[in-house]
Amino acid sequence: MQIVDNFIPEMEQDDFEQYVATSHFPYRLYNTHIYSDSESIMYEHAPMQLSHFLYESESDQASPHLPIITKFVKQLEKRYGKIKLLRAKVNLTFPYPPYMNYEHQTPHIDLQYDDGSPVDHKVLLYYINNTDGPTYFFNDKKEMSDTIYPKKGRAVIFDGSEIHAASNPVKNPFRFILNVDFKVL
Repeated sequence: MQIVDNFIPEMEQDDFEQYVATSHFPYRLYNTHIYSDSESIMYEHAPMQLSHFLYESESDQASPHLPIITKFVKQLEKRYGKIKLLRAKVNLTFPYPPYMNYEHQTPHIDLQYDDGSPVDHKVLLYYINNTDGPTYFFNDKKEMSDTIYPKKGRAVIFDGSEIHAASNPVKNPFRFILNVDFKVL
């Protein structure tokens, strides 16, 4: 796992935040990952969120807003060389009463095959605004192993097989995050 503060320059951070926080950038209600596991109740519920899907390789469709992540793709290519974009979206979450003590949402991996095995990929989580609501990581035994706190401009890059979960903000009115799934070629 890599944590990179100021993944893009500060002026670009402000521009990106303003872009995704305006009414011309549409969001849709998205049912978050719901997965039931008989071994643990932590997989049984999650609040809904608003999302804007910028790109999904499965459908090969792109939002007209996709160019706003060009700067992120370029930064990833500086680190990894050529990459293939698999999915990109902006998630927007709000305080949610059952989750007022930073309880995590549903632990998950972003991309998996029908049999549940993970797709070989990496994940970029980029915190768009200064907010609360940490991201949690879990080991193979489904025990919490790490906590990353949001900070505007911070990126977390990790292997796509790592189990992780967001949490809702408690003190702030919203939490914006860019989620990019990509494959290193």
